[in-house]
Amino acid sequence: DDDSIQVGFQFGEDFFGVFRAYFAFHAHHLDNDTSPDPLKEEHDAFTIAYALHRRMAGYQTEMLHHFQELLKIPSVRGEGILALHLDEKNREALDYVLRLSEQFGLTTVNLDGYLGYSEYGSGEEYVCSISHLDVVPPGEGWKHPPFGAWEENGVIYARGAGDNKPGSIAGLYALRCMKELGYEPKHKVRVIYGCAE
Repeated sequence: DDDSIQVGFQFGEDFFGVFRAYFAFHAHHLDNDTSPDPLKEEHDAFTIAYALHRRMAGYQTEMLHHFQELLKIPSVRGEGILALHLDEKNREALDYVLRLSEQFGLTTVNLDGYLGYSEYGSGEEYVCSISHLDVVPPGEGWKHPPFGAWEENGVIYARGAGDNKPGSIAGLYALRCMKELGYEPKHKVRVIYGCAE
């Protein structure tokens, strides 16, 4: 019944997979007038994604700290939409990631505690990564306390460690790194944090 994540692995894969897909989309959807060489644009997009991946690797210790703090919030899914809105722990998890988003200087929106998002870039169109902060009840049979975020031999054990809190932290740090590197995407990039899967 353990929900676990290999330290440093899934974070990198989550980030690199999502944003490699974004940059591939970006490269293939440029106007012909502005992109005389689509293969060069795709190569440039991959280079940017790799630079972001390397930058994010520099934040691994900090990122893991915030990931573990988020895992310690027992944001167990409530019953029905009213329970979702009133659930203190779901809101605590959402407030946690949105505070980080604000600290990183990203556009940060809280939609009445139901969900929120971080955003970077400009324009009418956007691409997004969607994650959720709620978890199912932990059940029995855990090797470590389900909301302890224990690390053992390079593995973090907690409810939500695999589904779906790593995507929230990875996406948030990806936006932070985009901003710090001064990359200006042609579409807004939004990371959405839901409170109900």
